[in-house]
Amino acid sequence: MKGRKLIHIYMGFITLAITAVMTLNLAWNIRLEKQSGEQKMLAKAQLITQQFVAVRSFAAANQDRINYDSQGNFEFKRLNPAAFGRGVGEIFNNKTSYTFKQTRLQPRNPANTPDSFESAQLLWLHNNPEADFVWEKDIIDGEPFFRYMIPLYADSSCLPCHGSPRGEIDISGYPREGLVLGDFAGALSVTIPASAYYAQLWKNIYSQLFFIFLLLCLSLLLLYILQRKLITAPLEGLSSLAVRLGKGDFHLQAKDYRQNGYGEIRVLEEIFQNMAKELLLLYENLENKVQAQTLNLEQEKQKLFWMNEELQKLNRLQGDFLAAVSHELRTPLTCILAFVELLEIPGFSQEERQQNLQDLRESATQLLNMINNLLDTAKLDSVRIKLDNKIQQPKQLILGIVKAFGPLVRKKGLELELEAAEDLPAVYCDPERVKQVMVNLLGNAVKFTAPGGKISISILTDEQKPDRVIFSVRDNGPGINKEDQPFIFERFRQGGKRANNRPPGSGLGLYLSKGLVEMQGGEIWLESEPGLGATFSFTLPTASAKIID
Repeated sequence: MKGRKLIHIYMGFITLAITAVMTLNLAWNIRLEKQSGEQKMLAKAQLITQQFVAVRSFAAANQDRINYDSQGNFEFKRLNPAAFGRGVGEIFNNKTSYTFKQTRLQPRNPANTPDSFESAQLLWLHNNPEADFVWEKDIIDGEPFFRYMIPLYADSSCLPCHGSPRGEIDISGYPREGLVLGDFAGALSVTIPASAYYAQLWKNIYSQLFFIFLLLCLSLLLLYILQRKLITAPLEGLSSLAVRLGKGDFHLQAKDYRQNGYGEIRVLEEIFQNMAKELLLLYENLENKVQAQTLNLEQEKQKLFWMNEELQKLNRLQGDFLAAVSHELRTPLTCILAFVELLEIPGFSQEERQQNLQDLRESATQLLNMINNLLDTAKLDSVRIKLDNKIQQPKQLILGIVKAFGPLVRKKGLELELEAAEDLPAVYCDPERVKQVMVNLLGNAVKFTAPGGKISISILTDEQKPDRVIFSVRDNGPGINKEDQPFIFERFRQGGKRANNRPPGSGLGLYLSKGLVEMQGGEIWLESEPGLGATFSFTLPTASAKIID
């Protein structure tokens, strides 16, 4: 539709819509007219046949009065019900354009012989005794007709002439058919000319077509005038103003702003006028705007520079992460393979094999812990860790962890003690995540503490914040250098020994612990002096504090 005017498109759709509605209405009216005409002809046919049946019934009921004189002498007058029907039918046919006939498949009178339509309907009525009538539209000699038939069944008045014995000559001189009471005896057929009905139907159709055409022309003319005055003309005025503004002519006169539209077009004109005034102001202050935009561009450039630095930093972290993972996972995997190969070599004692199996288990456990830390770190970075917070007693929360570390501490020759204050308040936390933090802190303490050293765990209420409980893990290992302490909770950072003397680890435990503690509303920190050990502490909110929140 590119290049076509709006009024043409609009009028085209309106024309299609009105034409479609009028066509549907015409089709519906034609259908109703046809149904109405057919119902009228059906009613006429039913009335005629009922009147005819009434005449036959009257004749049948008065046969004795017709055939006996006053002295009781019998004389057949040949005015049986069939003769009455035939006579009435002939009079009716001569005086009207309708055709009325008594018919059957084997008629006595050749005048009652059925035509092809009647033969077919007689067979259908005979095979469908529940039917009261049948009707169809038919074409005879090129003219339309309405055909209607009702079945006739043998009653007591029919049996003297059409009953038993079959073949015996009845009083009228015809052989009896051997009918019994209720047998199908034929039908009454009515043929009604339908040309007048169809002529009236087409007259109504032409009348409605003329009305539809007249209504369509008037509607389209009115819509065109309204469309032109209310929409097209105002939009053409706005279009010419837009062309002038597009060429840079912002100095419009008052006469250029005359308003011709109504409703939404008037609002659009006012908006267009305000836009033209704003464009003029922007044009007059172009230098200031350019400077402001230049400053904004510089600021955006600086932001892009900072974002680029952040991306480079992320790339470096990614490289560090991959290097650390490849290095840290290689060590336990190499140990596991070495111990497996040792187990395959014959000649080792049972005690040596048990030691190798123990070393193999420790390497596998170390590898599993590294993988778990890597997975949890990834979840923590993507905020996909879900907490299952519960109310817990602080001492019971970590008692199982302390017992689990007992064999490892004794094997290394360390001393482990637990100090818990009396009447500690319950804390609100995820117990599994808190245990994970304690495992990381205790594991680091065991790794960095030399044999004969001591590890202390303490639990007490924060004096400055009574709604917090402090958990501390203290060791007398080598401590952490001052320059490493600010970065100790970052990824891939480790304190203590350096280079090849550094104990194995991924550098993710403290980073993960910090994230898990802060997710539960706590904080974690380090206190250390080189050569005097290190103390890692973290807080958890009490259950009462969470209830108040």
